Amino acid sequence: MLSRGRGKHVYAILSLMTLLLNGWRNTVSMFFNPLLNFYSLSTTTPIALSMTISSATSLTISPTVGKVYDRKGASTLLYIASTTQLVSGILILFMRVFEWRIAQIFLYASSVFGGVAMAGFMLSINPFMATLYPSKPGLALAFAQLGNYLSFILWPPIIATLFRCMDLFNTFLLLTLVSTMPTILIATIFRGVKASETIGDGKRVGVSETPRLFKLLLIPIFFIASSSMMIISFLAPIISEVLLVEASSVMMLGGVAQVMGAVIWGLMLERVDVLKALPITYLIETVTVLPIAISERAQNIAMTLLYCRLSAYAGEPIIHMTTIPRLFSRREMGRLLGLQSTAVMLASITAPVVGGLAKDFAGTYRATLIISALFSLLATLIATAILLKRGEQHYQ
Repeated sequence: MLSRGRGKHVYAILSLMTLLLNGWRNTVSMFFNPLLNFYSLSTTTPIALSMTISSATSLTISPTVGKVYDRKGASTLLYIASTTQLVSGILILFMRVFEWRIAQIFLYASSVFGGVAMAGFMLSINPFMATLYPSKPGLALAFAQLGNYLSFILWPPIIATLFRCMDLFNTFLLLTLVSTMPTILIATIFRGVKASETIGDGKRVGVSETPRLFKLLLIPIFFIASSSMMIISFLAPIISEVLLVEASSVMMLGGVAQVMGAVIWGLMLERVDVLKALPITYLIETVTVLPIAISERAQNIAMTLLYCRLSAYAGEPIIHMTTIPRLFSRREMGRLLGLQSTAVMLASITAPVVGGLAKDFAGTYRATLIISALFSLLATLIATAILLKRGEQHYQ
């Protein structure tokens, strides 16, 4: 049985550690330039396609994975995620002995398994934390997400150091092993915890009709996720081109900004209505990126604006996931989060390709930033419209 008090906090710490250990994938853009150089590729689109494939896989399986969580709990999903991540790392290692024509097959196959792992980690830890602390889901999700954001502090300098000691393929495999082995141990510890225990009883979770408001919220979630993915997918090269500094150090400080953002947004959700928090967050993300994108005169404040954007990005998943226990059904946390994740994954499919094409067409990552800002502006307007309509009419 799931214990209360300190025992519950132990599960929370292990959840944070799981996301931290596997968070090195958040800095996968550090592998872009080494891959481009190794295979002498002139465009980023073939590399970005691997992220699209990974997201497409997550998109396809997320609703099913969410239902698996509701029935089996977090442990089963962590075992699946760890296994598929290990296969993904081995496939990347095989790339090194082939020319690009063959190596890209291994890259894209690895992306499929990586997509399964992505869905498994996201749809096990997040609903587990939200239901573990039902009275404070915002703070609980913020605590778990600290693992993701601390990874931006921990992993960039480690990856940069590993690049000086070994090639990118061995680096990828080593990171896979370092993250997979402890995650399997954590999954074993979680084996005794069922999803039904985190929601208060052992009744079977039923499936009800998806609320209309939930469906409407998927629209701005898609656009803001697209905006963010265009930045996160190319974060390292964007930093190198726009800020003209070494990427790993900025990404590490960006992790600090995201840690602060997770805490700030988690506390904010204890005081601010979750629907009001959506357009506020999206607007911050718009006004921090647009000056960097359209004016080189903003160079002296570009780094500060980027940190603000990353801080607000940290608030995105916390707000999105908090809408489920606050506005909808905690008992269907896995299913609804799986559906919500499809919007995010759909954005992850299109955004890297659109961002890569924009850069290849314009010859600069500023074009990617402009499109990102336009998408976040659109998300702001839609979220504001939903908020105003919510004040006039109650959606069932």
